[in-house]
Amino acid sequence: MWPFTRKPIVDAETAQWHVDNFAWLVATFGGNGTFADSVLVLPKPGLFPADGQEGHARALHILERVKHYCGMDDWPVELVADHNPAADRSTISVATPVHGKHALGTFSVAGNAVQISYVPALLARPERLIATNSSPI
Repeated sequence: MWPFTRKPIVDAETAQWHVDNFAWLVATFGGNGTFADSVLVLPKPGLFPADGQEGHARALHILERVKHYCGMDDWPVELVADHNPAADRSTISVATPVHGKHALGTFSVAGNAVQISYVPALLARPERLIATNSSPI
């Protein structure tokens, strides 16, 4: 006899919210066929191999892999390195917000042109580059 009981991971209302969202996702984006052909992209070795690239070439390679996994191979986008000195810190982390006046990455649209910027220091930890949003550093 064990005195402890297992608790559900989430409450019933949250579980139903997840079920409803997955049902919408399947209904909106094509159901099981689409999901069967999809790759679950996780920040782990093998999904974003460097293939020997360094610097901006590595960032471009990572962007191309992300676009491929999203089914957006033909999506035109310009990737630009943001060499702002305020962003060149060796302790950059997307997990811990640091107050300042600079973002780790940006996304902008002007007409039909899409531009994504990134901080080159993130290339030392590609999973952080992939996960970067516009959080200020």
